[in-house]
Amino acid sequence: MNRKREERVYNNYLALTFQWANHPEVRNYSFSQESIPWEDHVAWFTRKIADSHCLYFVLESPVGNLGSIRFDLNAGQPGMISYLLDPAFHRQGWGTALLILGEQEARRKGVQQLFGDVLPENQASCAIFAKLGYEKEVLFDRIRYMKFL
Repeated sequence: MNRKREERVYNNYLALTFQWANHPEVRNYSFSQESIPWEDHVAWFTRKIADSHCLYFVLESPVGNLGSIRFDLNAGQPGMISYLLDPAFHRQGWGTALLILGEQEARRKGVQQLFGDVLPENQASCAIFAKLGYEKEVLFDRIRYMKFL
């Protein structure tokens, strides 16, 4: 990511993603359910947008910013999906759109395989991954969804 793009992303999305990530409904379906302190979010966000092994996108629309999706990449390994939807847009189909658009961007960047880990209670995310053709593997404390692009 170029410096100008990093600054725009940082300035536009730092506080917004903090609000989304700390929403009680979002925390309820996260692997770490405690609130995220502002300082921790700033440090994490700053690292992620500067990381060359992280693809980070925000879905913008005329009605507002809908959510973010990122892919953490390690050479030779499937890319790990993490997505976050503005709680105001939950249960409206935007999670599916976010993942479809994210997959397209990942494919354009040469990513060949993706996976996402989901808490079993997160039925909305489970349904999205299933709908989009991800293979399901039930693990001890999570469900892993895997897909070749």
